Amino acid sequence: ALELERAKAVSRREERALQLLGSASTIGPSELRAQLKKVAGLELSADEVTQLISEVSIGQDQVGMDVLASAIFDAEVDKLVSEQDSRISADFAERQRELAE
Repeated sequence: ALELERAKAVSRREERALQLLGSASTIGPSELRAQLKKVAGLELSADEVTQLISEVSIGQDQVGMDVLASAIFDAEVDKLVSEQDSRISADFAERQRELAE
């Protein structure tokens, strides 16, 4: 069962990496920013994308399949999506409170 879960996780990471890359073999910060918004619904600033790349790759400004399909990239993107979702939920709750007043 554990092996099956690992295989599914690898497959999911590889599929997202292929979606992010499109037809390219590597992708830079501006392209990654656009693709993350399109593929994962994640809106990042240029600085945030640069920071993400520096956290998951050493000294690279272009990333390829190996980085984009890695567990560390997957974890960082999931963390950022979760943070974004929390901010959106908090903003929505605040607006509801304001409307209720």
